[in-house]
Amino acid sequence: MSQYLQITVSLVEKEQENIEKNRTIVAEIERELPEVFYTIESLERLVTEAGNQAKKEGFLRTLEHYDNRISAAREHLNEECQVIFAGKKELVITSTVGRIEIKRQRCECKRCGVTFLPFHRILHYSGNIYITQTLREMGCEKAKDLVYKKSHEQIQIETGDPEVISEREIENWVVKTGERVREVEM
Repeated sequence: MSQYLQITVSLVEKEQENIEKNRTIVAEIERELPEVFYTIESLERLVTEAGNQAKKEGFLRTLEHYDNRISAAREHLNEECQVIFAGKKELVITSTVGRIEIKRQRCECKRCGVTFLPFHRILHYSGNIYITQTLREMGCEKAKDLVYKKSHEQIQIETGDPEVISEREIENWVVKTGERVREVEM
């Protein structure tokens, strides 16, 4: 008989007094455990990798949940607008859980003739690549004490994503942050 490590990420709706109304599993990661583990580190690595994948998948599915909810409202400018779905558009989000790709709902207002992405109302951003402030802060914080190469390696380890960012991106964040600090100090 085999044993498995299972990590589940759920969205839970609660009513008054914390009574659970609805539970939706958004990510379920499962890893087979070895019959015998030879080192604590090998088991630690297995659990860490599964946890990183669960965080990434949970974040993606939660973002998709919000995108669907916002898009389902079919809101544009006012009640006269006639909003229809017009496919999906990809957004790459680089964050502390790694790099993920979400396909956002694209909507079209038949009355106004405008195509828009309802998800942008949350992001306050209209591009196709989004880097979270939390990741930028993590990069700058690590670069305070480490060279860019080591900062980059540490972030790769912490996010579990070898392609999350580059050394050059960390350097650019540090330079831009330094410029903003100098402007404020002047």
